[in-house]
Amino acid sequence: MTAIQWAGDFKSATGPPAYRGAAEEVVEIKLPCLLTIEKGSAKLAIPSLPGLMKAKKRPVDAKNAAALGLSAADLGKEAVGTWMGEFAPPPPARRAGCSPESLPRWPRNSSKILRDVEEVIDDCCESLKIAIG
Repeated sequence: MTAIQWAGDFKSATGPPAYRGAAEEVVEIKLPCLLTIEKGSAKLAIPSLPGLMKAKKRPVDAKNAAALGLSAADLGKEAVGTWMGEFAPPPPARRAGCSPESLPRWPRNSSKILRDVEEVIDDCCESLKIAIG
């Protein structure tokens, strides 16, 4: 389909098919349905700067279910027939064999410890230079 027209009761939709030579043909689908999009068939439309500025100024008309003539019974699980469950993002990926508990924990004063070790090494090198001559 290249364009979709929703029915007034939102239980069906109609539109022309996407293939050429079907200018007068109309396809009707019943809702709920699953629509797929082919790669390359939907071209990205990049808006112009004047279009963006006009869109910012245009008011958004928000409507609730009552304004559309729908009640809570029309939108319930039994009336619709399908229901969206709860979704959560997948857990973060970890490398195999590496868990956060197995990583070394550095103390808060690790930079001071490293400076002290560096001073000890420098002192040892100085004493070796003196001893060797």
